[in-house]
Amino acid sequence: MYNRLQDDGFRSIVWSFGSATVVKGLVGDTPLTGWVTDYPLLKRIHYLLVAGFNVYGPGEHQLATRMYMDFLRMDAENNFLRVMSAGQRQKMHDNWYQGVFGKMSTYFHQPYFSAGHETGINFTGSDYKREFFSQTRARLGKAAGPIDSISHCVSAENCSSGTTPLLEEVSKQMHNIARLRGDETALLPEISLLRVRSASADENLVYTLLVNKGLKNVAVMFAENLRREPEKDTVTVVPGFVGSYPNFFFSVAEYRQAEFVGLLKTARSDAEKEKFYSEFGIRRNNPEIWQYTDWFNVWQKNTGACRPVCSI
Repeated sequence: MYNRLQDDGFRSIVWSFGSATVVKGLVGDTPLTGWVTDYPLLKRIHYLLVAGFNVYGPGEHQLATRMYMDFLRMDAENNFLRVMSAGQRQKMHDNWYQGVFGKMSTYFHQPYFSAGHETGINFTGSDYKREFFSQTRARLGKAAGPIDSISHCVSAENCSSGTTPLLEEVSKQMHNIARLRGDETALLPEISLLRVRSASADENLVYTLLVNKGLKNVAVMFAENLRREPEKDTVTVVPGFVGSYPNFFFSVAEYRQAEFVGLLKTARSDAEKEKFYSEFGIRRNNPEIWQYTDWFNVWQKNTGACRPVCSI
């Protein structure tokens, strides 16, 4: 996740393989890595990816752009490490760059994050990343955007929206989905849209389910399967729409939410998976798929997302 502050609030960019979405506020749980982008870095990123990028250029131009962006990303990560506790910087960096490819990347790009200078941030605990983002939110106030109650509530029972009974129950079930880990996320594609159907058409709700893939490192652009750690996969649940290219639609009646979450978490056999997708999924060969596509488009046009979004 890449964050930056604008005049009217704090912006986050939620990345996926096919698209990126700019959203207002801090979205999801504490990320594994973080970027601190100063003006020189932002300027270099702009000239690399915007002003100087040739969409119709040859493959070597796009490959060079991708490789140079890796170095800019690592510079931003090193800036982030500088605000962490000095004794934890190397440990956190090594956790980001595990395996052979990670060590190769470190060999060619030796990290420098002012290891001899202590941070000026007063940390009270040992979870430095979480506390950093918490302090950032407190410092920014309203500019940090709406609080992500799904990812940050302590338990499902505390995920009350404080509005309608339907929203209270949906919030609890969305929290349960956001707590899925490893194999429990196996039935979800990278991006999926979930429609919660209510008896009242005006109370239908939409959520985006994002699977965060666990990787030993992101040091190279190839051989992802060799770096995958599926046991570390997590899910981010966002009210409304995120991403331009959803991989799958789900449709769940409000009274079947707990059943949906239960099957999603436990289905392992082919028969259980088939039951899950046939009862809650909208496949490409489903004759109603275009009705759902139109419904999602109309819903977004008429009501917008639950948090302001802009797909790019």
